[in-house]
Amino acid sequence: MSKLSDHFQQTLHAHLFTPKEMKRYNLLLIPKIIDRMEQQKDCQECRDHLQKVPELVAMLHEIRSDRSIRRKFRKVRNIMERHLASKHKIVRKGYYAGMFIAFGVAMGTSFMAALDSPAGIAIGIGIGVAIGSSLDKKAEKEGRVL
Repeated sequence: MSKLSDHFQQTLHAHLFTPKEMKRYNLLLIPKIIDRMEQQKDCQECRDHLQKVPELVAMLHEIRSDRSIRRKFRKVRNIMERHLASKHKIVRKGYYAGMFIAFGVAMGTSFMAALDSPAGIAIGIGIGVAIGSSLDKKAEKEGRVL
């Protein structure tokens, strides 16, 4: 773990967030994002995003009580996470499964229309789950999962 990641975690523990709050705000994901961004030595965007970590730490003081702070915190976290996914192919666990289930529903709707049967959606979802879970396993094997 890095200094930034350690500092974030120390602040988390100092504020005594409950497990439910940790999950609600995805607070355990931030140190993982920080560590992965620090590993990307050649990426200027990662270094720019890491400059926002002190701001995230400061937001922890108000995240429980101020809705606008929660939104801003979530927005910054999502921007960092999307950067890792788009530029470095580092994704959250289950990322591809979720994406391809949605794709499967769309594909299943086409099957449903073509086959004139509601089973088309089930076929599409099955295909989406199969593709998504295989890509998730591949990403995990390659060490690209947060």
